[in-house]
Amino acid sequence: MLKIQDYEAKRLNIQEALDRQKSQADRNRLGQFATPTGFAHDILQHAKDLLHDRTKVRFLDPALGTGSFFSALENVFPEDHVKAATGFEIDPAFVDAARQLWEGKGLQVHGGDFTQATAPKAERDRFNLVICNPPYVRHHYIINGDKARLKQRTKEACGVGLSGFSGLYCYFLGLSHAWMTNKGLAGWLIPSEFMNVNYGLPFQRYLLEQVTLEQIHRFDPNDVQFDDALVSSSVVWFRKEKPAPEHEVLFTYGGSLADPHDSRLVSIDVLCKEPKWTRFPRSEARQTETSVTIKDFFSSSAALRPVITISSSWTASSSKSVACRLSVSAQFYRAPAILRRKR
Repeated sequence: MLKIQDYEAKRLNIQEALDRQKSQADRNRLGQFATPTGFAHDILQHAKDLLHDRTKVRFLDPALGTGSFFSALENVFPEDHVKAATGFEIDPAFVDAARQLWEGKGLQVHGGDFTQATAPKAERDRFNLVICNPPYVRHHYIINGDKARLKQRTKEACGVGLSGFSGLYCYFLGLSHAWMTNKGLAGWLIPSEFMNVNYGLPFQRYLLEQVTLEQIHRFDPNDVQFDDALVSSSVVWFRKEKPAPEHEVLFTYGGSLADPHDSRLVSIDVLCKEPKWTRFPRSEARQTETSVTIKDFFSSSAALRPVITISSSWTASSSKSVACRLSVSAQFYRAPAILRRKR
């Protein structure tokens, strides 16, 4: 019988052969970047540390590839702690490879698009550990029909409507919400750009309102984790349960998950007010108020123009759940004559 190290060596050979069949341009377009062995092991080890020792794992990887995370799962978790394992993969070549490699190891491989799959209705059929390196596909590679479908399905699954500028990984993460057990743990290896761009704001809202965000580890941009990917990566950890009002999120930066260079606990109240999460953990929280001038709110001939001030706050309901709310106030000033002219 092969040891898990032998399976991993075989998997790497298969992965390399499959990668050679596609050009770099095709892989960028499809967002196919395999997770390095050591990286996958660190993520599963971190997952084990976050789970209770006696937890029986029901594992899901919505973007399986050849099974790098499943291989790490087998290496890190005792065999009797893994109750079920499921993976989705859209590429037929990878589906065939994963099925042949992991035959008899308890991994159920579904060939098809995870974003079109139907989540289990029964809690017992859902998963308490979701680990995924989703496709790094930018929004302009998602055709309009698919984008509308993804936005609708994601909002139904997680309760938050994502921006049309969201990358495919945002939809994968949002859709997986319906596949998780209550209080289940998720670890997502995704681009860190969502922490610092406008399209990331609804994504941040999901992480603050719908789940308990445990940790975001951001890797040093000078240490790109994938040799052939032009993105800096982060690992986002959360549990499927509403956060407590006083909850704090661990932000770590640089080094590894187990040994980061910097770390800081940041309250969700602060995160609700700060849209640029990349300032953490190396900078302290700041009090922010954003002023937005909407030049076209009225017709170009209007004499009065508004300055809209947007601020944010947390509210707590009787059920102790929290929600981030925006308060908007408007002040009007008389526009200069040059703005009142007809164009």
